[in-house]
Amino acid sequence: MGSLRVRQESGQLFLDFKYLHRRFREQTTLPDTPANRKRLQKVLDKIEVEISLGTFDYQMTFNKPLAASGNACESEAAALDTSAPQQQTCATPLFKDFAMTWYAECEVSWRRTYRVTQLGAINQ
Repeated sequence: MGSLRVRQESGQLFLDFKYLHRRFREQTTLPDTPANRKRLQKVLDKIEVEISLGTFDYQMTFNKPLAASGNACESEAAALDTSAPQQQTCATPLFKDFAMTWYAECEVSWRRTYRVTQLGAINQ
């Protein structure tokens, strides 16, 4: 279930909802007033109905591709956009690769015994 929220820094309303098991927060330029809340609540209700019916089109609703939301992985956006090539992937490294990079960057500041301990934890 989505909600209307207010950005504390600017006092502007934004939509907060879940789509494709991800949370989306779409910003507006509308100030927090009762009339604007009522207006955006109608939009949010329409979005939720379309999501539940399976007819929601993110690009048509927000006039930008799903990948531009900053919340979706490129491969998910490509899977939804039939005109996009299906070869894009997320650039998330494997945990082992990330851990070894972290270890290599930090080991210069550690004592030898601590390096052995950390490397043992990574290898397990």
